[in-house]
Amino acid sequence: MRVPALLSALAGLVAAAGPAAGQSLQQQMDINQRAAELRAEQNLANQRAVILENRLNNLESQQRTQQAIDELQAQSQTPVLPAPPPGAPPPQIDTSRMATIPDSTLQESNARVREAAGDRR
Repeated sequence: MRVPALLSALAGLVAAAGPAAGQSLQQQMDINQRAAELRAEQNLANQRAVILENRLNNLESQQRTQQAIDELQAQSQTPVLPAPPPGAPPPQIDTSRMATIPDSTLQESNARVREAAGDRR
């Protein structure tokens, strides 16, 4: 017995809630229209933000590329060495600290390479 009474009371509350809210159908439609307009504006703002982010990423990529090109160009340039002062003796190079390979060792290595290659020349 309690269930039908509870259901009828609930139905009465639901029916009374519509007019009790104080909103007519036109007001509800206006609210829905404004909500749709706000969602559209938000979507448009999000699209603009994505476009700006893409442009920024593109510009940063171009800047990094140009910087890399500039660095490569700077590395490929041979530095200009200053000329020795007029009348100065030429610089002396200490060859005792350089690696040396005896001629006989080089000849033996050359012979082994030619033998391995089958002397294709």
